[in-house]
Amino acid sequence: MATGSLDIRPIGKVYGVPNVYQDEKLADLERHAASIIMDLHDALPKGTFTLKRRSLELLRKFLFIMHYRNVSYSGTYFQADHPENAGGRQWIESFMKAKGIHSSVGIWLHFLKYYLDSSHSDIMRDAAKLVERYGEEGLQYMITESHIPPDLEHFPAYTYHTHANNYFFSIWEAAEGEEFILTQNGFGLWEGLADGQPDLHRIFIVSPRIASQMKAYIKHVSLASSLLNVNPAPPTPIYASGRHGPHIEHVNFQSATSLARYRSSQTGANDSFLFKITKLSRRQTLELNSVLLVNVKETGSLTFLSRGSMFRTARAFRSSPANFPASELLVPLIAQLTDTMETEMLPPSLMYFAIYCIFIALLVYLVYLGIVKSVSLVM
Repeated sequence: MATGSLDIRPIGKVYGVPNVYQDEKLADLERHAASIIMDLHDALPKGTFTLKRRSLELLRKFLFIMHYRNVSYSGTYFQADHPENAGGRQWIESFMKAKGIHSSVGIWLHFLKYYLDSSHSDIMRDAAKLVERYGEEGLQYMITESHIPPDLEHFPAYTYHTHANNYFFSIWEAAEGEEFILTQNGFGLWEGLADGQPDLHRIFIVSPRIASQMKAYIKHVSLASSLLNVNPAPPTPIYASGRHGPHIEHVNFQSATSLARYRSSQTGANDSFLFKITKLSRRQTLELNSVLLVNVKETGSLTFLSRGSMFRTARAFRSSPANFPASELLVPLIAQLTDTMETEMLPPSLMYFAIYCIFIALLVYLVYLGIVKSVSLVM
């Protein structure tokens, strides 16, 4: 953003992280996620999308790991002396000593391997043991007010559990003629407050047409968010043996262990979830893009597919006094788009290919081919 240069560049070079994609399990996870995302694109005209439990778990795991990957390189995720890690400092230092790890990046890599080597079900079972032992409130208290006992081997499983259990997955489609933009923090960006506490929403830009949003299961509290005029509903579960079948009656929904056991069972694997795709209006699409833009950093990049859509997004963002001074970063981009913009009318086949390409930064095997390009403003 600082240089103000407008280039067509390989997505992988803009957002890829060197030496992270060498793990075959990460590559395999991304390939499966890519297949699900392609199926989701095909389902857009229907307005609904159905996923089996294992596919939904895989997609959740993919989103979690991609966010975890990005956050870690800020150098603060497991930084013992970081103010936000005060409650976990003793645990971090003890764990590093026990495992012979000498840096915050080293401990991050250790748990990246844990997340990749373990199935969604395995991680949730590890987290369930912690919940049964300490309770949800006890674990939250450890994180925010107290300290994490140094002997908890799999405490990061609870972070994964919180992401998977406390937020429902929803699918948003951009308005016709508009698109979602991609920024360096646009994959797992937190947004909104609930009773003054952060993390109401978590935003993932999947493609120019699709954003997935995780929304906290929260009711009857004071909410503050730029996205409150979008009201997605949780998916509808379709239980394999019937909504009131014996496998449901025998599950103790108050027990994390009982829930984890059922969800990891073959019966649970046959459950499906029906998602209603939320089609945003033009204003709602611009509002979501504004959330991304207000969090853009001067040293980052802004990526888009359509110059016309980006121009409208930038102008709308710039026109709001509430976005000053963040909108100052967009002045060079608006000037360049004004000078070079042309109507973009791609044939359907090429448009579909372009939509596929935009999220390829997340997909290792095509990233390394180096064939995927998009328009990117280097910040």
